[in-house]
Amino acid sequence: MSDAALQRIGLVMVSGAQLDHRRMTLLHTAAEVPVSDSAMWRRARLTRELKKTYAEEPLNRLLPRLTDWLVEVNALLDIRDRYAHSITYYQVDGLGNAGSFSLHPKTGDVLPVVDEPELDEEILGFAEAGDRGAQLEIEAGILLDGGAAAHDRVLDRRRDFDRRTAAMRAETAALMAEADSPEDDG
Repeated sequence: MSDAALQRIGLVMVSGAQLDHRRMTLLHTAAEVPVSDSAMWRRARLTRELKKTYAEEPLNRLLPRLTDWLVEVNALLDIRDRYAHSITYYQVDGLGNAGSFSLHPKTGDVLPVVDEPELDEEILGFAEAGDRGAQLEIEAGILLDGGAAAHDRVLDRRRDFDRRTAAMRAETAALMAEADSPEDDG
């Protein structure tokens, strides 16, 4: 296994810890459960507590997005756990076939270690999920502090920002395409 692959696996570990922490801070924001307490819980219990807490007013408007986010995060944490709870080794068989494999001691499962480009995609998935979790946490704070009306105002401003940003990107793309196109000498 290359040094680059090992670095990427390290990023998966760190990114997984960040997502775990985001889940705990989402619960702390909503229900003031100390992170030091929820850090001792299993993943399933934290998921249940989050869903239960966000099912109540005024946070219930975030529940569909939170539920989707939790499904995504649980899948990403499964990837992290695949590396964290496995023994990785390099093997060459009698025919000269070689590769890196991961053995999970509890289950006995042996899986080939993914290649570097796939790890890049997984790392990007962790980062994007972290951003969505941060947005949920911000919105939960707005709902708790200012109520639904304040949340609606923030969402309106966000939609306006997204529209303006999309228009700027389209204008930039058009200008770049115009600059790259061959001039008509005719």
